[in-house]
Formats: sequence, C-alpha cells, structure tokens
Amino acid sequence: MHDQENTNLIARWEAQYGPTFVYRGFVGACRLMTTDPVAIAHILGNAYDYPKPDFVRDSLAAMAAGHEGILTVEGDDHKRQRKILTPAFSASHIKSLTPIFWDKATQLRDILLSQADAHPNGADATASPTPNNSNTRQGNPPRIDVLPWLARATLDVIGLAGFGYTFNALTDDTDELAHARGFLSSGNS
Repeated sequence: MHDQENTNLIARWEAQYGPTFVYRGFVGACRLMTTDPVAIAHILGNAYDYPKPDFVRDSLAAMAAGHEGILTVEGDDHKRQRKILTPAFSASHIKSLTPIFWDKATQLRDILLSQADAHPNGADATASPTPNNSNTRQGNPPRIDVLPWLARATLDVIGLAGFGYTFNALTDDTDELAHARGFLSSGNS
C-alpha cells in the first residue's frame, strides 16, 4: 500500500470491494478507506469528529507543517489557527490573487512549451528552457519532468501572494532561498 506508484491498487480494490473497504496497515492494523464522495464530504465537513491518526499527523509534520501547524493540530488549537487563516481564503481575497496565479501559469506554460520545442523528438527535457520557436514537434512527444517546474511556480506564487516577495524561481536559478528549500538543484534547473 505505501510503496505503490502508478499501480492502480486503490482503483483495483474499489472495483473489487466498492468505494468503502478495510485493509490491513502497519503491523496488521485495520484501516478504513473510502472513495465515496458523500462519505468524504461528511468526514471533511465534520473533521473534528474524525481526528487524524498519529502516523498521519507525524507524516504531515515531517513533510511540512511541524507538530504545531494547521495540518497537524486538532481540536481547539486547530479552531484557533483556522480562525486566524480564514480571511486569507475568502472568495474576495482569492479573487484578488487571480492575476498572480494567471501570470505564473502563463509563464509556466511558456517555459514548458519552450522545452517541448527544444526537445522535439522524445528526448528528456530536464534542463533549463532554451528559447526555440521552430515548432518542430515530430515523432515521439518530449518527456518533461514537470514536478520541479510546478514546485518553482508554486514558490513564485507563494512569495508574491503571501509575502509580496518575488523569488523569480521560474526564471532565476540563483535564488538562495529557493536552493535552500530544495526547489532548485542541479537536476531541476
């Protein structure tokens, strides 16, 4: 279960057992899995009645939030943090950020198209983009690792929308913070 990558394990179990089933987790512990949209909506709408298991909280803490972050705390601590963050996620505030999202999405599209043009016959396109408008895409489509580019675009959006700071991670491979956080490395730039 934990080592799957593109194995369609969940899809196979869903086809065999339906949208809600139990599987055995670590040390044989039972885990409930659901892909039922109504059940998921209920769980998310009543999150305080469904606390995260310790292994999930520990995984989230290790990935990003720490043990006191919004993704990992429960109960009153979560309610307090959520109340503080709610204005940042109002419809009007998100709408005001749309130009930033649009600009970075357009910039990312242009970079990916440039890489596709620079590697037209199925070669790996992992290097920094090289302007090439020849539109000579023939044969096999180019292979582009988009994950590092999505991370860079995300850093740019967070910098601008959250802090008014321009990282230019999509276009500048020298930003010290982007390197420190692992968004830029020799394999990603």
